[in-house]
Amino acid sequence: MDSSPRLHTLPSRALALAAVLWAAAATAPAQTSTPAQQPPGKAPAATGKAPAKPLDPKIAAAMQAAARAAAQPPPKVEPPDGKWLTDEQGRQYFVTPAARIEGSYRWVNDEHTKVRLPYGITMDVVKYDDKFFYVKIYRPQDVAAPIPARPGKEALAKAAATYRYDTAAAHRLDFKPFDKGLPNHGQWRNGFVVADMNGDGHPDIVHGPPRKGGVQPMIYLGDGKGGWKLWADATYPNVPYDYGDVAVGDLNGDGHLDLVVASHLRGITALLGDGKGKFTLWSQGIEFIPPGGGETKPGFSSRAIEVYDWNHDGKPDIVAAGEGPRLAAARGESDALNRGSRGLRVYLNQGDGTWVAKDQPGSESFGDALAHGDFNGDGRPDFVTGSSVLGFREIVGLSQPDGSWKRVTLAALRPDAVVRAVAVADFDKDGRDDIAVAYTSSELGVWRTGLDVLYSRPGDTWERRPVFNVEGRDEIFGLAAGDLDGDGVRDLVAANLKGELWVFLGDGKGAFVREAAKLDGGEAGCRGYHVVLADLDGDGKDELVASFAGEDTASSGQSECPSGGRLRAWKAVRAAGKPRGK
Repeated sequence: MDSSPRLHTLPSRALALAAVLWAAAATAPAQTSTPAQQPPGKAPAATGKAPAKPLDPKIAAAMQAAARAAAQPPPKVEPPDGKWLTDEQGRQYFVTPAARIEGSYRWVNDEHTKVRLPYGITMDVVKYDDKFFYVKIYRPQDVAAPIPARPGKEALAKAAATYRYDTAAAHRLDFKPFDKGLPNHGQWRNGFVVADMNGDGHPDIVHGPPRKGGVQPMIYLGDGKGGWKLWADATYPNVPYDYGDVAVGDLNGDGHLDLVVASHLRGITALLGDGKGKFTLWSQGIEFIPPGGGETKPGFSSRAIEVYDWNHDGKPDIVAAGEGPRLAAARGESDALNRGSRGLRVYLNQGDGTWVAKDQPGSESFGDALAHGDFNGDGRPDFVTGSSVLGFREIVGLSQPDGSWKRVTLAALRPDAVVRAVAVADFDKDGRDDIAVAYTSSELGVWRTGLDVLYSRPGDTWERRPVFNVEGRDEIFGLAAGDLDGDGVRDLVAANLKGELWVFLGDGKGAFVREAAKLDGGEAGCRGYHVVLADLDGDGKDELVASFAGEDTASSGQSECPSGGRLRAWKAVRAAGKPRGK
């Protein structure tokens, strides 16, 4: 394989042009910046000063070469060794290096499997190192695929009508900080729980290690008055944990809450707690693959787990949603993307520190959200997952008497959508649990981000009610249901890509009012990852707890999330001059 910092060939004239420019950028000498440096491609405004410095000869030559390339027929795409690889979708490709120049690329997804290079090139990444991305170049089809007709105005209007909502806005609540002592930096993702871990009667915040900044779970003890402190006396087994998700439950029936930690790409760990901060390993039968172990087959990994009694035997089990593809990194794996963990897995608690895994093959879904409830009124806990697969609608699993589950296709779910977050509650008080879904859809080529509630109806049918949506891709990653105003009705809170929190107060009949009070994570650019509504002070009303995370990209001139993220909590109070219920 040629290791030169350029793309060998690209399957179109436009990409060939971009490749020339990319190669030029990779080999041209660095230019000395000036205090009044202009954006690329824009001429400086007239100032009466000396004309701008002539274009670097190498850049000018590259531009001339690019112009010549653009005038030629598209280059023939062939692997340098003549051998095509084939992926799981039957597409043929080869792998080639592309220069990795800091500040000149942007990851498209959190899994670092897609990267956007200069000039708008988005490539699938097989692996990468400090100097290169190793990207896929796909074989052009012998017969060009037909270009779909652009939707007409009538079709667009018809689709837009399905997104209309009747959610009014009102200022009923104000939010006061309730987070003294919580960390104000660090990447707090993906999930956390609120539970009384030390038995003092006050709920605590339980989180996994912060991404890129922790080596063990983190428990912040609450005092019931908005004060928090890290449980410094807590000790954990020496396991290479990583960020992901956590869940709690009394796994062995001794009256103390225990902890389950899901570590990104590594697996799941069950820990027994003694109520005083000492945790011991209780994980036999659950896969955990530490990095660098030489394993050729990765274990099941998740960033969305729950603990509850799945099979009604009186012992809490672990339910985990697969987090999806991973880069091939272990010896013996191919260069292609590993399929990773998909579908759902249940670890059945045997009561003695051992677990038995239960799977159902066939599901290709994966995502970072999971919730449970009884959707069909049969007394068994069903589940709903998020999905990072565009257009996938089998996100509900109905529990069966034998401990299996039946996947259900939700026709009411938006077409061409991903579901990043879900929440479960009986929003209309009809005795059946309903599902709130946070989606980003591209129906008929129009991107929208929004929130729908899918009401469970008899006969395993679902009724969709739009709650709120906006055009664009400011995705919602956190979603929670609870009672913020103490009226006995379930409310909703969503956290989005920009770190904004959207609050919707329910009326108990299936409708909502959007709270007009502006609420954000305190730092623009820090993505909201998870939200929990829980009564932290025992007054019968829920408080709002949220986590935020992001990259500090100040070194590349884009300070998206300087702190890396933080944990926040707020107490909802009636807005001044607003009587209860108004």
